[in-house]
Amino acid sequence: MWVVLSHSAAAEKSQLGGTGRGLNSRRPERGAVTLSIQPPRLRIRIQQVERYRLMTLCTSSNPQLRALMLKLWACRVWGRGWWLAWAAGVAWWVFVAAPTILPSLYCRLDCSSLKAWLDPPSPISPLFLYHLRQSVVLPPQRRPPHPLTSTDLNHPPWLDFGPWRYVESILRLLFQDKSDGVFVEAGAGTGVFRSHTMWLEWRQAWRGLLVEPRPEAFAQLRRRRKAAAALACVSDEGYHKKGQLWSPAGTDDLPPLYRDTALARSTLAKYVIEEDRASGRSSAVQCYTLNALVSAALGRRTRSVDLLLLDTAGGEYRILATLEGLNVAVLVVRHHDEADKVFISGTADSLGLKHLPSVLPGSGFLFFMDTAHKERMNDLNLTNFNP
Repeated sequence: MWVVLSHSAAAEKSQLGGTGRGLNSRRPERGAVTLSIQPPRLRIRIQQVERYRLMTLCTSSNPQLRALMLKLWACRVWGRGWWLAWAAGVAWWVFVAAPTILPSLYCRLDCSSLKAWLDPPSPISPLFLYHLRQSVVLPPQRRPPHPLTSTDLNHPPWLDFGPWRYVESILRLLFQDKSDGVFVEAGAGTGVFRSHTMWLEWRQAWRGLLVEPRPEAFAQLRRRRKAAAALACVSDEGYHKKGQLWSPAGTDDLPPLYRDTALARSTLAKYVIEEDRASGRSSAVQCYTLNALVSAALGRRTRSVDLLLLDTAGGEYRILATLEGLNVAVLVVRHHDEADKVFISGTADSLGLKHLPSVLPGSGFLFFMDTAHKERMNDLNLTNFNP
């Protein structure tokens, strides 16, 4: 049994005009919307012909008919505004929210494949900085558990160990009249052993950031220093990632001074030559861009650093290449060979820093300064400092 509920023009003509056939005498015309009852169960079949009708109207040569079709179509779309809202919400999630939120959440577990998984947002995006402040960067301390002493500052055991005395002398003369400065030290170690920021922090009231990837060294650093600190490595790429930290083995039985000297060689495994890898151990370490660490520790408005020290035992010039937007006044970098020296000099020059090759030549340190500090070095007669 077929019952016609609504029908097309052809079905209407069949009823009004006149074939004289009853409702049950034949199947409804093509395009009709019908209700089919087949005992013992009910089956409803709806046939929609809107697409066919729209195509007919679109191909019509009557402009009024086409205009009417457009009005009807606009009313249908407006009447289904919830569809547009749903589609807009999906688009916002796919193109805005997901690329911003998901990489940050993913980074809590593993940042190593961000680059390959999805082109990540800016490393200094608010979500990344929030994660760093909550989980990575420790705030400054008003008074650490074991503060520095005058012996640590002026007569440390390593005073005559390598070029530390001369580098420290240059920095103290250069900044003797400057207080409330900002320093960043990447590869800070224990925060005391051969550190060039202790005097600035305690005597000149500077604030800053200390970055160290080794947990045992970081624990000592936190007991002695006031500055903000991050247990992490500095990424040598323009994004956050996970790497392998190599440290020399067999240092537990060494005297403290020699043990700290040996552990200062710790670096990312990619910078260790093949012959030395077997003599150490590797562990997973999380790396963040230096720009992001500085913004999280010192605030996003801190875009100027008075002193930047880099001693990561490898990859220094790659780190410098990620510092776009960070203004550095004085840069002190440890280099390892002549090729490394050339790459560091070229990268620092692109940051607007001038190399002072006559300062401590052969010491393993390179000095770079902006124009103002270079003039001050000339006034202090330190541009040819070579004890």
